Amino acid sequence: MNQPLTGPLHATADANPLPKRIRQLRESLGLSPSQAAYVVHVPPGTWRQWEEGRKQMPVETFTLFCRKTR
Repeated sequence: MNQPLTGPLHATADANPLPKRIRQLRESLGLSPSQAAYVVHVPPGTWRQWEEGRKQMPVETFTLFCRKTR
């Protein structure tokens, strides 16, 4: 059975993840921005924009990243 995605690094269903949360999770997994982008099928530049706060990562993308990297 799948475990719920909870804790300080995971977004809630109604909120986009903060850039700090995105970076912390990626770093905790030992991934580069390019590797993390590959996991969710986006260009590395898009991932960097999410981490820098220039774009908001969709909560669905963050949830997908969490599920694919557990």
